[in-house]
Amino acid sequence: MKPRGIFYRGIVFVMLLIGVGTVIFAYRASAAAVYIVRGPTTAPCALTGQSAPATFQDNIFGSELHGFLDQEGVTISFQFPDGRIFSPNDTFFLDGVVDLPPHFALPPYRADVAGDLYFEFPVTNKWPYGCYKLTAVGQGSRQTAVGYLVVTPRTGPPPPPSPARLAVWNNGTFNAFAFHDDLINIHGANFFPNEVISIWITQPDGTVLDYPQQVASDTGNFQSSFIFTNVHQTGKYTFTALGTLSGYQVFAPFELRARSSTPSGWAQLRVAYPAQPSTRQNGGIAVTGALFSPGEYVGLWMTLPNNAVRSLPTQVADGNGDFFVVIDLDERLPIGRYSITAKGVSSGRLQIASFDVTPGSFQPEPVNNPAGPVPAVVESNVGNSAFSALTTEGAARVAVTFVDRSGATDVVRVEGSGYAPNEPIGIWMTFPNGDVLGMASLNVDASGAFSVDVDLGVVLAAGRYRVSVQGVESGRLVIVTFDAANRGGMPGSAASPAAPIQTLGGPTNLGSAAGNPGPEQTPRDIQRCAAPEAFWTPDC
Repeated sequence: MKPRGIFYRGIVFVMLLIGVGTVIFAYRASAAAVYIVRGPTTAPCALTGQSAPATFQDNIFGSELHGFLDQEGVTISFQFPDGRIFSPNDTFFLDGVVDLPPHFALPPYRADVAGDLYFEFPVTNKWPYGCYKLTAVGQGSRQTAVGYLVVTPRTGPPPPPSPARLAVWNNGTFNAFAFHDDLINIHGANFFPNEVISIWITQPDGTVLDYPQQVASDTGNFQSSFIFTNVHQTGKYTFTALGTLSGYQVFAPFELRARSSTPSGWAQLRVAYPAQPSTRQNGGIAVTGALFSPGEYVGLWMTLPNNAVRSLPTQVADGNGDFFVVIDLDERLPIGRYSITAKGVSSGRLQIASFDVTPGSFQPEPVNNPAGPVPAVVESNVGNSAFSALTTEGAARVAVTFVDRSGATDVVRVEGSGYAPNEPIGIWMTFPNGDVLGMASLNVDASGAFSVDVDLGVVLAAGRYRVSVQGVESGRLVIVTFDAANRGGMPGSAASPAAPIQTLGGPTNLGSAAGNPGPEQTPRDIQRCAAPEAFWTPDC
């Protein structure tokens, strides 16, 4: 195979010398294998300091590889600008926010008899702007080839002038900025009467959040709302509204800021392992807490480098006020500075510990056992006590949607997946005042999924609600929080029918430190059950 490697090195060298206008960039990471990236344009790459092939969101790029063994399987991985690493298949499941799809068995690509490979790949609007590192590894030869691609914004003239207007503000303040868990008002005016209006939200990194279409009134106006939950990155957003009939397109800038948590009390929190608070993407950390109240629940959450928050299972301090957790990370998380926050539910003691995540490598998982969500608590002192974590680290996911808010009572749809096949589950709602409403008790289907519409029997008043879903056999518990607005408030303040409650699938049981103590827990005298709410079912 060595003569073929020499031959292709010569070919690539000549191509680079005589380039005839085609956008080509090659980087050799081994003696033979070469990764050539093709794109419709070029742009500066922050990783190399040079110009590289570039493409746009909702477009494609080409990957041309040479120098591998004949008919060799080739594993491909994409490193995103913030350091996250995905397989090509993973990228089809990006949502632009949480972005933790399972890894699939690879490779889906195979070289031909000459050791060559070419394929084209789509770039969606869930890919952030910036420079990407593309890596190909031969399964047999272990040869590695690297290429670089830039996803760059489209440029063009601004939309033509129109009478349409768009305003976005923090509910109750009229500020063009907000904090996590704030309700945002979206108001459009002067569109074509009764036309359908498409809305989307561009995040600070360039990725796009989908939003339900709205219908303008007889005067061409509309009103809607959005909740920035803790999982959203902070920074400058752009809301866009486009009239699908009139073609009127308008924009509104908005800024999301992070709420600050101030350490309080005499509790202690530290990263116990590694000795230097730094780990690779494929590694993990061990965290210990001390001097919390003996036996109290301790809310735990992780803040990512972009200030987005991921909730972790609530812990239980032992009789000495201590706890520990081992947290698993992998390459689907970005590199940078992280923080772990622990808050005692009863004591209110809050402490923060920080650590760094450095680059790791791509590690595909078997297709029959894909990697679960990360960060994940894989070990803790909870396993040695009479209680379990209030939010488990399983792969279960839950979403809640308003189906109808126009009748005598509110109707919601609860959907979920990731539970044990055919297992019974309990679903309940916790009201802002701590009351608990049993919503449903049913069995999931053979794939571990379910969907149920529930008439709540009441009209939800303004406030924060929590829907909990727990598998009886698997013990998997997901808690989704959402804010409801009064129906009689400002026009459009209530969520429109079929509009998703912006929880992004949970678990999101940890709200802001100022307004939520952390874990999902209703006092026992209110829930009228002998066990903590984690073990509650509608039959308790």
